[in-house]
This record gives sequence, structure tokens and C-alpha cells, in this order.
Amino acid sequence: MIKNLATVALYVDNQEQTKNFWTKKVGFEIKAEHEMVPTLTG
Repeated sequence: MIKNLATVALYVDNQEQTKNFWTKKVGFEIKAEHEMVPTLTG
């Protein structure tokens, strides 16, 4: 059983389908979601 997980980043083709799998089928809980953007240079 997983006791602790700090950070996970996944690159997927279908974000909604992937989110449903991990939350509804596996039982993980989403604590935060962050949009992936290219590195900003200034």
C-alpha cells in the first residue's frame, strides 16, 4: 500500500481520461493541479 507520495508529473494524450482512471479506479486524491507552460524568459 502506498503510504506517502510527494510529486507526480505525467505526460498523457487524454488528461480527463487519465485523471478519471487514477482518481476513480485507483483511488488517488488530487491535492493540486498546475498547468504546464514553457519556461518563461525575461
